[in-house]
Amino acid sequence: MFQPAAAQPLYLPLLEGEVIRLVDLLPGEGDDPVSLRLLIAELGHHPEYEAISYVWGDPSQTVSVLCNGRPLAITVSLNAVFKRVRYPDRSRILWADAVCINQWHDDERSHHVAFMGKVYSYAKRVLVHFGDDLDGDAVNVSSLVKEYAALISKYKSVHDMPILSAEDPALDDPRWKTLSRFHHLPWWTRAWVVQEVGLAREPFCLYGNEGFDYRDLMRLAVWTTRCAPHLEFRHDVSFATVHTDWLDWSSNWRESSPDPSQTFLGLMNHSRWLSCRLKKDHIYALLGHPLAQLEPSGDLIVQPAYNKTDEDVYLELGKSLIRSHGLRVLSPVDHNEETWTSNLVPSWLPFYHNVELTACNFGVFPDFWYEASAGSEGQAVTVAEGTNLHVRGLLVDIVKRSLPFTEAGLEDLGRFPTDRLAIGNQNTLLDHIMAEAMAKANGQAYDAGDKIPALSLTLCAGLSRYRCAEDNLHQHCEDFAAYYRLRKGLDDESDFPQWMPHDRAHGDYEKYLTDMKLVCEGRSFIFTEKGRFGLGPLIAAPGDVCCILFGATVPFILRRTQREGYFKLVGEAYLHGLMRGEALSLSTASSPEEQTLIIC
Repeated sequence: MFQPAAAQPLYLPLLEGEVIRLVDLLPGEGDDPVSLRLLIAELGHHPEYEAISYVWGDPSQTVSVLCNGRPLAITVSLNAVFKRVRYPDRSRILWADAVCINQWHDDERSHHVAFMGKVYSYAKRVLVHFGDDLDGDAVNVSSLVKEYAALISKYKSVHDMPILSAEDPALDDPRWKTLSRFHHLPWWTRAWVVQEVGLAREPFCLYGNEGFDYRDLMRLAVWTTRCAPHLEFRHDVSFATVHTDWLDWSSNWRESSPDPSQTFLGLMNHSRWLSCRLKKDHIYALLGHPLAQLEPSGDLIVQPAYNKTDEDVYLELGKSLIRSHGLRVLSPVDHNEETWTSNLVPSWLPFYHNVELTACNFGVFPDFWYEASAGSEGQAVTVAEGTNLHVRGLLVDIVKRSLPFTEAGLEDLGRFPTDRLAIGNQNTLLDHIMAEAMAKANGQAYDAGDKIPALSLTLCAGLSRYRCAEDNLHQHCEDFAAYYRLRKGLDDESDFPQWMPHDRAHGDYEKYLTDMKLVCEGRSFIFTEKGRFGLGPLIAAPGDVCCILFGATVPFILRRTQREGYFKLVGEAYLHGLMRGEALSLSTASSPEEQTLIIC
């Protein structure tokens, strides 16, 4: 059962079993000061309570409230949550992490984080507090959620619903703009909240004065992605996959997951852009998912320990992921110039630097069609000297030129000329890429007639809505042609280049542009010494080595160190013409020599 902690100091350490604190939020309304009591309870013998999912806010901006009759400083945002959810005439039993866990006691925090998932799964309801309705959007968002919940309920699933055409009037509903502003609220960028709603029996949204079901909101989010993809381009409506694909964190999550083959590596990758106050919390915030438990022991993949260094925690995770997933672990690695020169951790260690560059990784997910090392034996990756990876592979090419897609260059992809003068003076990054790709000097790897599809496929990494674009190459070419026509302002068929289809009816320029921007974000377009086109890491530079690592689905870019045979990982790559195992099927005379590569 539970007991009040009023007669005790606010925080006596809770370090044994699954004993928690609960908040008894006393009644109040309007501007009445917040007053609460702390209770102590054992999970499994606890009173009915609700948990709160919210944004902590600035820890230096605090308000004093009464707790067990004495002052307690809480953040301004938590004070606003308490005012929003308290009843005017009776108490409300809640769990709020900032108050219910002693945030100044590392051992207690470590102990409670290990079973925090149970705290949310045992709660009667999780109250998801998005904050005040500053723009007056809440009514529109709430009406969209409820309207489409009714529509979606008529089908077995969202995937059975029709896909809207580009001309459908539903795409012009002004409420989509309010939904766009809503999904840019800070709550969506926090790491801990994914667990909090994923484990909830009943997650319920509080936005301004409105309330609506969180899972109805996610059904709407999935519908926008699956059935109305043009909303992303037109109204910036695009919910992150870490929210839509990881909605259910129960033990039966595979039954409702769009991808039951997902792994903890995939969860880490989907959530890597989310923010936490502490670096190690990027891992700890995900330990409530069943995939974080190692089989058959049931132990956590990493045991929470706030007294460990970030480097030790991430190296422990990296080694565990290597054992489980092999070289897929290298694909999420993003570097900028600062992180790449850092010697705190090895260059191959994923997630440590939390650099948000790329929006789509090529080699993490098994569903992608890539198989760059097909035909190679899946040799074990070994971690030697504590941190160095020893792998077998082939050095297949050298980066000759790298053209980074800066933020301005990425925006230029979707900027179309409005007059003839602008058309004649196009001088953007994409124009330079296309001119160099079509130059005779880059003709070694592809025949003249294959250059355009090689270029167009490289610019979208061979993907169309995450599927293999070559499976419907005709449609891909139509989509690229529609994009090219618009970009060049070509209205007269007499101005069309020879390679361009003249049938305008079936190309979807928005689809091609969306796919292109997705994979080019945070990357560089690269030309190799053998004339290949590719997408490489943003920091790829001339002289970097293109390699095929045995057991990996995608190529990687490495950079030599001063020590013979040792390399640092620059990042993964798409190299057109080397994504289906072609490097291993070359004749013996032209095949590169297999060797052991040490990645430090």
